[in-house]
Amino acid sequence: MERSMAMSMGMAIGLMVGLILVIVLLKFANKDKKVKTEYDERQKAIKNKGYVFGFYTMVGLLAIESIMSMAEISIPIPGFAVFFADIIVGITVMCGYAVWNGVYWGMNNDPKRYAIVFALAIFLNIIPIVSGIISGSFSVNANPMDSLPLYNVLVLAMFAVLLVIMLIRYIADKLDEKEG
Repeated sequence: MERSMAMSMGMAIGLMVGLILVIVLLKFANKDKKVKTEYDERQKAIKNKGYVFGFYTMVGLLAIESIMSMAEISIPIPGFAVFFADIIVGITVMCGYAVWNGVYWGMNNDPKRYAIVFALAIFLNIIPIVSGIISGSFSVNANPMDSLPLYNVLVLAMFAVLLVIMLIRYIADKLDEKEG
């Protein structure tokens, strides 16, 4: 029981530090040094639709997991990891929809600074994975489902999907410019 309490405390502290870091980074990345990104009406409508898609994606995942639980079908992943994966998938759907529909940046965003923030976020999520691999706690022989770097893998997967969507959208926009 002590190990799970220590893991919970570590995760809670990590989330708090992460939230403080996000606030600092958002102030850095926005031209007007505000935490909140400002969007025009078109962008807000697209983002709101993205939120709806992300919400229903999470509801769908939770419904599937509920049915599996009632049918006593288990998967070899702890519940806490499944819940976190549901959140990451919902966020990815929401952000992916917004990016695909042209809501890359708000009116007060500095894209170059955001690129720095994204690169830093990717780097910070790679550190625990590399550390886990080096220490052996995140290896083929260890149970990766019980190790915290699993969360970092999920976050990196989200970033990878969003970067691919951004790249495809960028290429599609460039092709449209050439044709138009």
